[in-house]
Amino acid sequence: MDSLACLIVEKGAPFEPGTRIDWTTPELILGRACGSTIPDLGFTNFFVSRRHCCLKWQEATVMLYDLGSKHGTFVNGKQIAADVAVRLYDSDRISLASGIVVLRLGLTPASEQTMELDAAFTRKQLFPPVGIVLDPDKRECIVNGKLISLTHKEAVFLDLLLQRGGNVVSYADIKAAVWPERHSGGDGAPDVGVDEMNVLIYRLRRKLGHSGNRIRTIRGQGCLIEL
Repeated sequence: MDSLACLIVEKGAPFEPGTRIDWTTPELILGRACGSTIPDLGFTNFFVSRRHCCLKWQEATVMLYDLGSKHGTFVNGKQIAADVAVRLYDSDRISLASGIVVLRLGLTPASEQTMELDAAFTRKQLFPPVGIVLDPDKRECIVNGKLISLTHKEAVFLDLLLQRGGNVVSYADIKAAVWPERHSGGDGAPDVGVDEMNVLIYRLRRKLGHSGNRIRTIRGQGCLIEL
């Protein structure tokens, strides 16, 4: 290794923001510390997979691999494919699970060990993480790195939209999924008024912030989410 490497934690329990983690081994596994699974660098959040991603030295370069994580690994805001090596550079930003963990890489040539890392980090523009990650059981989602609490009906509705992958979900299907306790109306779907449907859509859009604009209503058909 011709350089010294470290990771600066911007966000990621149990570490405090600003924590510097020196990396001196040929390989570093990042993941969730859980039971008998103890990665080289362990985080506690549920959205981080047990073996989430791996940093490796290959000669004089640092490579990043996603290890088939459930909620993805991102470099400077762009998701990387599983098991495909991505070269990293000094001050690159690594985020796990759409920003629930955010790290910055510091690379210092061995001959310049006293270089200040904060100055090095200013050389690249940092991009915010993108995407929506949903845990329907906990009724929580992550949008641009922010954890958002949902009601049961909002979580069911969002899960249905995401499962359809950008395709239109009919109003009848939305009613059946979100209001299963209701008696059926004349169309065979639960008896849910237009106002109730509009309130559900409005509240979910508002909670998702700018990403809520991706929820579209198709007149006379239903809703979709633009992925």
